[in-house]
Amino acid sequence: MTVMSLAALVAFVPAMSGVVDPTARIEGVDSPGVRVMIRTVDDGEILWVRRYQLGTTTDVPPGTRKINVICEFRATWGSRLTPGDVTVEAEAGKTYRLNARPDGENCEVTVEGPV
Repeated sequence: MTVMSLAALVAFVPAMSGVVDPTARIEGVDSPGVRVMIRTVDDGEILWVRRYQLGTTTDVPPGTRKINVICEFRATWGSRLTPGDVTVEAEAGKTYRLNARPDGENCEVTVEGPV
């Protein structure tokens, strides 16, 4: 008899049933030099994760989504926060990664994905 953990069973059942996650995942890069934090989706409410802190991931429904971000660029002299926007054509069950680079007073955000 094979014994399966609850976590393994939870991961196994959707794969067997053909169920696809009905949302898309948006992930902002979080590396030593840059962090892309997701501020709003489709000009909705600010996505605070705790006490006025923004997170780097969110799930969105499929479709064309306007993502507003705050980019933190880090250097030896300190860090700089700049705003940015990007449009994502989100597909259910897919993940999209947001990368950024400084662009004057804003950040230029690019989408990698789906991955």
